[in-house]
Amino acid sequence: MFGPGWMKLQRFVFEFRNIYSIFEPKDPSYVANCQYRYDFSCENLKQLSLRRIVTVEEIGLRSLLGKCKSLEKLCLHFVLGLTDSDMITLAQNCSNLRSISLQLEPVFCEGPEGRVCRTPLTDESLKALAGCRMLQVVELTMFGCDYAYPEIGFTQEGLMMFFQSCPIRDLVLCGANIFDDEGMKALSSAQFLQTL
Repeated sequence: MFGPGWMKLQRFVFEFRNIYSIFEPKDPSYVANCQYRYDFSCENLKQLSLRRIVTVEEIGLRSLLGKCKSLEKLCLHFVLGLTDSDMITLAQNCSNLRSISLQLEPVFCEGPEGRVCRTPLTDESLKALAGCRMLQVVELTMFGCDYAYPEIGFTQEGLMMFFQSCPIRDLVLCGANIFDDEGMKALSSAQFLQTL
């Protein structure tokens, strides 16, 4: 299905314009019980942007990110099925990552307290991304979250650790209602930060 041109591809953008519901995904490419495979080579891919897609654990985004060794810029906006494991795979395989944009909205997740409604990524993702030593541009946008419910999967401590571990120059942080004066004080001590 994928010819040799895919091996030369440096930029890939894929999005669905229809808005899906977190309760009933409308991604027309998703078929339950279908054995999706990302068998194409994407070692030269430098920019990847995925918006409003549904991904399946093990054979979805994690598989793709494990093959994008040259990735420098990643945009994941409203990706249903996004997990901490995807971010861990990204951090382990994409040492050239310079820019990441994550736009997240609440989904139902399994947590220590049982089923909760929160953004899909947690501090585990931040710990993994903190190892991306070239990461300079970060956008973290959380839509539809409240201080109490639905909540953000990140903690203020996790965000502070992340911001202080990477050479982030440009930061966009929207909807992080857990971030208070203490967080802003810690953010002001981020060594490389130029734009907030």
